Amino acid sequence: MMFVYLSKKIAIPSTSQLLCVSWDKENGFIGCSGENGLLKVFRLEGKEDGRNSSLTSNQALDGHNGSVLVVKWNELHQRLTSSDQHGLIIVWTLHKGQWYEEMINNRNKSMVKGMDWNSDGRKICIAYEDGGVIVGSVDGSRIWGKEIKGETLADVAWSPDSRIILFALGSGKIDCYDSSGNLMCPLEAQSKWKTVCGTKIASMKWFNSRYVYPDPDVPSLCISYKNGFVALLKDEMDTEPIVFNSKLRISCCQWNQNGTVFGIGGSYLGSANSDQEIINAIEFYSAYGEPLSVLKVPGKNFTSFSWEGMSLRIAITVDTNLYFATVRPGYKWCSFGNTIAYAFNKADKLETYIMFWDAKNNERYVKSFRQVNAICEGNEHCLIAARTEEGKECLIWCNTLGTPIDSRMIGFSATYLSSAQNYLTGASPYYVCVWNLRSTNSTFGTSPEEKISSSVSYYHLKNGILIPCRLPLDVPNPDENNSKITCLGTSDKLMLIGTESNIQIYTASDMKLVGTLETKSKPVRLSLNFSVTKLAVIDINGNLTMFELRPYMELTSDNLGMWLDFERKDVWDIRWAPDNPDMFAIMEKTRMYIFRGTEPEEPQQSNAHLCSFKVRLVN
Repeated sequence: MMFVYLSKKIAIPSTSQLLCVSWDKENGFIGCSGENGLLKVFRLEGKEDGRNSSLTSNQALDGHNGSVLVVKWNELHQRLTSSDQHGLIIVWTLHKGQWYEEMINNRNKSMVKGMDWNSDGRKICIAYEDGGVIVGSVDGSRIWGKEIKGETLADVAWSPDSRIILFALGSGKIDCYDSSGNLMCPLEAQSKWKTVCGTKIASMKWFNSRYVYPDPDVPSLCISYKNGFVALLKDEMDTEPIVFNSKLRISCCQWNQNGTVFGIGGSYLGSANSDQEIINAIEFYSAYGEPLSVLKVPGKNFTSFSWEGMSLRIAITVDTNLYFATVRPGYKWCSFGNTIAYAFNKADKLETYIMFWDAKNNERYVKSFRQVNAICEGNEHCLIAARTEEGKECLIWCNTLGTPIDSRMIGFSATYLSSAQNYLTGASPYYVCVWNLRSTNSTFGTSPEEKISSSVSYYHLKNGILIPCRLPLDVPNPDENNSKITCLGTSDKLMLIGTESNIQIYTASDMKLVGTLETKSKPVRLSLNFSVTKLAVIDINGNLTMFELRPYMELTSDNLGMWLDFERKDVWDIRWAPDNPDMFAIMEKTRMYIFRGTEPEEPQQSNAHLCSFKVRLVN
């Protein structure tokens, strides 16, 4: 699971509303702008949690008179570009530790709605509200310019290969131009979502990084609309975009540094009513639009946010304050026996790798996969959900050396995994497969057809409950699903399915529904103690609650147990003791707590993830 929490606040000594923040991901500088010509450059150094970090640079840049609306870094050439409401553009350069005005451009006609540097930082495209476009070089020379007649502009984005420029028009249309300014075509797939998304585009971001090998199968273009809808595309020719409603009044969107997560910031739609409390938030999603986490932001006027270079911190502008948030990414990893397995990518490779590290003997084994969706531990083995070179989705059961013991081809991409003594479980938002280990004969190396038919059962979340189904799986119908699967929890006798609105308890032997636990918010982590008498639930907001289960033979739909009077906030990890049903360890922000029942011991300072918990020994 991914978790984000606020860690630092800087009050800007000014009454001016902050409007934009941009983090230089190469050099660590932070550009922050606001009303009345406010433009400052900071540099934040210190611990990644942000609590003890300090400003080692704090310079006010003078030159703007109006509200500074856009701030953009050219990280490769160490330039800062800013633009105000009057259309004045200033390029700043660093010399002997101070920022100086290098170039000025003032078209004197219209304000700038968007600026974007191309991937190598040699060209910048400037989009003016009145339809004017200028493309210039990093040395200040004009390359070309044009007027888009009869349209206003809302934003601009270069493609990662610098061949294409996308212009978001005020009418809601998106046009594709080549790098020389020639109109190619409207965005091909936009007709499929425009009637739903509306016409007011809030932000358009095309993920671009020279540190990550681009995967053509992963969405990289994010188009967000002010009414809350978001469209995700693989490229400008993608005809099957992912479209969803965030239910936010969106102000901006930003990709993290490796393109695996994007955030959309704004306020919940109800805040348009002055009688209702304004709730600002940043929602985080995977590149496929799967919700990962939500950060509630205090204040009234949320305007922008920006990721730092390692994507472990975020800068946020609200009112006259600059906030910093710490990110705990949802790494793909697990710990089993003496081995830690974790997934990683290489900048020049499309494949995903898993390192199997024997921490006791300090031995390492690396395996490569076309794509890794999830990893989880299971006794002395680990379960991997991956995609083969042929594009098939599979589950792989590996030993501590990373050697496959067995595998099964499945009919969907599993993003949630869980293991019990007798079976393994994989799930997507709409489907669950149960791999029964008791009747499994090794079929690794046999045909996909044999693997599919052997000891794997499938279930479809339909009308709120799981029902059996067979391959090939139908395309999910959103009308039949008012909720999606968000997490799994398993024991030898029970299977728990977390959805957006509840937790469903099934018997593991025959997948019969025992009962349902209603939840206040979306659960993202379910963890049972070893005696299956207590269930720990972490929701998408980082709240930890505890449910006490009745003994297995006494479970009924109207007597599942009770919620305990226990709640902790800002929790992002938990481990139960393997031999004491009342002891567990949690990570809460930057502290580790050990609990006996519901009483905590003195916390220990830590940023680590929990591998295992034995009495008086936490790894």
